Amino acid sequence: MAARRWPEAAEAWEKVALGAQGSAQREAWEAAGECWRRADRPARAARALEMALGLPQPDAQRASGRARLAGVLGELGEGDRARRVAEEALAHAEGGARALVVDTLISTHLGFGRKAAARPLLDELRELDRSGLAVGFRQGQLQRLDGELDSAEVSFRAVERALDGQQGAEAGRAAAHMELAELDCLRGAPALALGPYEAGRRLHAEAGRRALAWRCEAGRVRAAVEAGLPVLSPILDEGLREAVDHDLRLLEVDLRLARGMARAARDASGADEDLARAGRAAKAMGCRLREGRACLERAQRGVHLTRAVREELLVRARVVLEDHVVLHRRALEVVVQ
Repeated sequence: MAARRWPEAAEAWEKVALGAQGSAQREAWEAAGECWRRADRPARAARALEMALGLPQPDAQRASGRARLAGVLGELGEGDRARRVAEEALAHAEGGARALVVDTLISTHLGFGRKAAARPLLDELRELDRSGLAVGFRQGQLQRLDGELDSAEVSFRAVERALDGQQGAEAGRAAAHMELAELDCLRGAPALALGPYEAGRRLHAEAGRRALAWRCEAGRVRAAVEAGLPVLSPILDEGLREAVDHDLRLLEVDLRLARGMARAARDASGADEDLARAGRAAKAMGCRLREGRACLERAQRGVHLTRAVREELLVRARVVLEDHVVLHRRALEVVVQ
C-alpha cells in the first residue's frame, strides 16, 4: 500500500468478512488482522485474528494464524498468553509455517521469558530458515544478551547486508539498525548509536510503522542522555499518547523509560514518576529486562530517593537482569552514595 492506509484497509476487509462465507471469510479476517497489525492497533488485530482462528481451516494455516496472534498479544503486553498461543501453534506447525512459529516463540521468550528457553529453538530455526535472516537476527539477540557484543555485531551486519537494496525490507533493515545502535550503547559509546537509531526511525517511518519508529526514537533519546547531551523530551509525549490510545503497552514502557531518563536532569520527581510507572508496568507484564532497566535507571538517577529505596531498586535490577550480561554487570557495579 503506497499510501500506508492500513486502518482504512482493515475496516474494508472486516466489512468483506462480515458478508463472506467459508474460506473467503477466514481470509478476509486474516487480511484485516494483518492490516490492523501494520496500523499498530494490536487490540483490533487480535480480535480479527481470533475471528479467523474460530473458523474451519487446515492445521498449517491455523499455526501461522496463531503465530501472528502471539505477536500482537506481545505488543499488548500479554506475554503469558502470547507464549501459550505460540506453543499451541508449534504443536501443529509443519513446513514453511514452522519457521515462522519458531521465530515468533523465540521472540516471545526473549521479551517475556528467559533466554534459556530460546536457545534450543534457535537450533531448530537454523534447520528451517532457508534465508538465514531470522537465524542471524535471533542469534545476534542472544549473543547481545550473553555479552558477546562483537559476535552480535557480525550477526546483525550480515542481516543488514542481506537486506540492503531489497524492496519492502525497510522494517528488517531498521530492526538491524536498532540492534547495532544498542550494541554501541552497551559498549559505552552511546554517541555512536545516534546515527543508527535515526536511520532505523526513518526506515520504519517509510514503511508506515509508526510504533516502531517511536521505539527507535526512544532508543535515540536514551543514547543521547547516556552520551551526556542535552535532551528535550516533549517529542516523546506524542508517542506516549499514541501508545496509550492504541494499547501499545510495550511501547509505552519504552517511551516512559526514555522520557524519564531525559527529564532526570531538570525534573527529578517527574522523571522518577516515569521510571517508576515503566518499571511497574513491565513487572506486571512479565518483561524482566524492561523492568530491570527501569529499576537500574531509577537507582542511578533518583538522587532525591532515600538510600534504602535506591538499594532496594538495585537488588531488584540485579535479579531481573540476570539474562543480560552487560546490564547485570552494570547493576552490580553501581554503588549508592
